[in-house]
Amino acid sequence: MKKSIIILILFHFGFLSKGQSPSTLRLQYTVVNKIYQADAKQNSVLIAQQELMAKFYKKGNCYFFYATPIDTGTTINSNMGADVYANASFKKDSLQMVQYRNVDSSFNLIYLQRGERKLLNRFPIVNGFQKWSVLPQTKKIGSFNCQKAVWKDDGDIVAEIWFAPDIPVFYGLQNFEEVPGLIIEATLMYPHIEFKLMKYEANISLREEELLPIYMRGTPNLLSKEDYLNAQERLRKLRRTQGRLN
Repeated sequence: MKKSIIILILFHFGFLSKGQSPSTLRLQYTVVNKIYQADAKQNSVLIAQQELMAKFYKKGNCYFFYATPIDTGTTINSNMGADVYANASFKKDSLQMVQYRNVDSSFNLIYLQRGERKLLNRFPIVNGFQKWSVLPQTKKIGSFNCQKAVWKDDGDIVAEIWFAPDIPVFYGLQNFEEVPGLIIEATLMYPHIEFKLMKYEANISLREEELLPIYMRGTPNLLSKEDYLNAQERLRKLRRTQGRLN
């Protein structure tokens, strides 16, 4: 992956005024999954990473995100021992992090691909779960004026983002909700995933299959709000243990 970041920006039908949400978006992100392990001194060491390319689409209050792997994973630190690398594996499925949101109808669709096994789950959108704090730090990324925000859970940072406050897009990436603006860069702490916006197209015509591909139109498994909250609690417990390595 190139070290420098070039954001290609294409506007159709004129420029947006400040504070106006685009009616449609087609975004492209680079994604890096990272695995950390503790060394003999209990220091956190990066041992492997995997690169992916992700697409994000928005039309009105509907959002769709997915990622596809560019590689199967790269060893970073070869001095940690074979027993450590036995656990340093990445998903090899062609579709990952697949999520569709319909805010008007208040539901999410999650598509899971595990080899030959494919699942489509539907559950309600749960508001107020992610608590974002906007910080005073600012910087320019490409042509975007950005500000920093963090999501904390019981004092631990779950994620941090650099967002464009002038572009009010409140859902983004795989599972980021009620964010304060369009996400330009993001880091999820556990599992450790880094996102960087590479291409931005606003107010363009989207094909129906871009926003909702055919594999998202099957009959889903219906999950309740309680199912969702239970899954989030399991993830919270993992963050409090393994997530501290990151």
